[in-house]
Amino acid sequence: MPAKVTESAKVSKPGTAFRRITVATTGDIYQGSQIPQWVKKNGGRFLEKVTTEVTHLITTEKAYLENISEVRAAKALGKIRIVSRDWLICSLYANPIRPVSEAPFLLENLTRPNNKDAEAKGAGGARNKVNPFDQKTTSGGSKRARTQAIQTILLDPSTGAAWDATLLRDGKTPRTREKIRLAIFESSASPKTYSTWARYSRVGKSQVDELTAPKSDITSAIKNFKDYFKSNTGKSWEERHSEDLPTPRQDDQGNVLPIHEGWYIYDNQENMFTRFLRQPPTSTSATGHASATSHEVSYTEHTDDSAADEEALSTLDAPLEENNAHDRA
Repeated sequence: MPAKVTESAKVSKPGTAFRRITVATTGDIYQGSQIPQWVKKNGGRFLEKVTTEVTHLITTEKAYLENISEVRAAKALGKIRIVSRDWLICSLYANPIRPVSEAPFLLENLTRPNNKDAEAKGAGGARNKVNPFDQKTTSGGSKRARTQAIQTILLDPSTGAAWDATLLRDGKTPRTREKIRLAIFESSASPKTYSTWARYSRVGKSQVDELTAPKSDITSAIKNFKDYFKSNTGKSWEERHSEDLPTPRQDDQGNVLPIHEGWYIYDNQENMFTRFLRQPPTSTSATGHASATSHEVSYTEHTDDSAADEEALSTLDAPLEENNAHDRA
C-alpha cells in the first residue's frame, strides 16, 4: 500500500479549492468546452464574459498577441490574471488541488520576445519542460546508450506492466480521430523522481501536458495517472480491461454528449471497440463500394508502441503540426 503523502499546505474541503476563483475563457483553447465543468466541480465560478467579478482569464498566446476583445477587457480592468490553460491543469493536478502560483503562466510574460531564451536558461522561475515522449531510446546497443535517456517509463514491480496507456476517440469525421498517450516516467538519476505526462494528437495538432509538479513522488504520479485516465474514459484504471461501457458522458445540464466529445476508449488490443477505432476510414468509389484508404502518421515514440497504435489516427497528406503546451494553435 502506498505511503500516505503528508502535505504542508492547508487542505481545502473536497470541491471547494476554487471557491475564490472566477474564470472566463476566450480563444481557441484545447478542451476549452470542459473548463467550466472543471472549475465548478472544485467550487469555482465560470462566466461567459469578462466582468469585474472575473479573477482569471484563460486564453491562448495567439489570442493574447492578437489582443482580442475579451483580452482587451481584462487588461482594462487591471486586476484580472490572464493565464494559459497550463495554470488550470497544474492547479487541478496539484496535491492537494489548489490554485497554484500564476507567475509561470502569465501570458504577459510568456509572450515577451526574449521569453524563449529565458525559458531555455531556466530564468524567471518558468518551468523548463522536457518532453519525455520525444526521447530517442532504444532497447539495444551499449549499456551507456540505453541509459542516456533522462526519464524512462515506470514499470509496476509486481506485474512488470508499464504505466503507459493509449486512449482513442472517434471525431466528427474519420479524419479527426483523436489519440491520447498517458504515461508515468521515472528519472534515471537518484534519488528517483516521477512525473505523469499526457500527449494529445489528431490531424494537424499535437499537445503535451505535464500532469504533476516537478520531481514528484511515485504516489502522486500514480494518483494523477489514475485520475486523468478516469476523467477521460469514465472508468477506473483497474477497470480498463472490462468491455462494459461506462455511463455516457454528460454536460453540466445532464445532456449526453456526442461521440466526438464523449469518453475515450482504452486501446486494449483485445478490446472490440478499439479494434473498430483502429480500422482505417473508408471511401466510396464510383461504383458505390467502400474501399479502405491507408495513411500514416510518424511519431517519435518509445519502442514499446505497437503499429496498431499508429493506425488509430488517419491523416491526409498534410504533416502533423506540433503545438506547444500553451496552445499555439
